Amino acid sequence: MSTIRRKPSATLTRIMSAITDEDKRRMRDRMLVAVKIADALEAKKLSQKAFAEIMGKSESEISEWLSGNRNFTIDTLLDVAVVSGAFQIILF
Repeated sequence: MSTIRRKPSATLTRIMSAITDEDKRRMRDRMLVAVKIADALEAKKLSQKAFAEIMGKSESEISEWLSGNRNFTIDTLLDVAVVSGAFQIILF
């Protein structure tokens, strides 16, 4: 089976080239934190809804956390660590 390769669009190429290595690192790190939170919730058998209630947050905010689109404060990370019982969340 042959694979047809398309030439990337100029717009996509321009957008991707504008993303700095620092931006890529930050996104990767946010995703790592999100995965650690999701893993901790799964280990504790906590649903997003239950976690949201415990944290005093909306389910949509928790969903945002778990998508890696959130820039956490230290206080929020510490609260997450205490509630989830996974202090290593902040020590990646």
